Amino acid sequence: QEPRGYPCQNLNIIFPSELDGIEFGYVICEQECVYPLFSGHNTICVVTALLVSILALKNIKSTN
Repeated sequence: QEPRGYPCQNLNIIFPSELDGIEFGYVICEQECVYPLFSGHNTICVVTALLVSILALKNIKSTN
């Protein structure tokens, strides 16, 4: 299905961690105001976004 207007959308907010040895944390925000403790689908999305962002930054630094 197309994502626009799809009733089951959510948002993952990534933020810096305040815990030693952990770089990032994230909060899952779902449309129905439910905040699940864990979601495999959202975790895969967050990890993918972080990896792509980190690789892009490394690529930018290496080309400068």
